[in-house]
Amino acid sequence: ATGTGDPFVTVCLGKEQQRTKVLKKTVNPVWDQEFQVTMEDPGSLLHFTVYDWNQFFEDSFLGTCSLGLREFLNNPRKRFEKSLALRPPDHKESSSKVSGRLDVE
Repeated sequence: ATGTGDPFVTVCLGKEQQRTKVLKKTVNPVWDQEFQVTMEDPGSLLHFTVYDWNQFFEDSFLGTCSLGLREFLNNPRKRFEKSLALRPPDHKESSSKVSGRLDVE
């Protein structure tokens, strides 16, 4: 093992899902990608799930986080920035080895 990963993020709002590109061999990825989503309910959550891409096996889960769309709507600035702590999925134990954060702009 090299200590690096090949991370990517899925971005979901309702049934709509988009995905970042895979960044190879990194521990501090910066995607710098923009996504447009259709907002039907301002009370919805935007879900981010981070995975480590694997060519021959199932992608490895690294963590998940969510952001309420109201936070975007209630922000008077044109630029929105927030750091979200990654957590294990709801069905996993809290002792799961998930750490890190996702910075959303």
